[in-house]
Amino acid sequence: MPIYEYQCRKCNEVSEILQLNRNSKEVCPKCGADALEKLISTVNTSIKGPSSGCDMAGSCGVPSSCCAGGHCGLK
Repeated sequence: MPIYEYQCRKCNEVSEILQLNRNSKEVCPKCGADALEKLISTVNTSIKGPSSGCDMAGSCGVPSSCCAGGHCGLK
């Protein structure tokens, strides 16, 4: 059961809505309008594992590079 972000075109409220049924018509939790637009959400993931990147503070973990050296755009 996915959670989607919607923005109401009537009151501009952005809400996360658990969509139980693909065919259900969702309504704004704030104003009750059915004028919702589904937003594209970003995914936040974290991958852990062995890294051959440098161990400096601010390291990006990219093999053979250090952020301090400017290889990944951080300084």
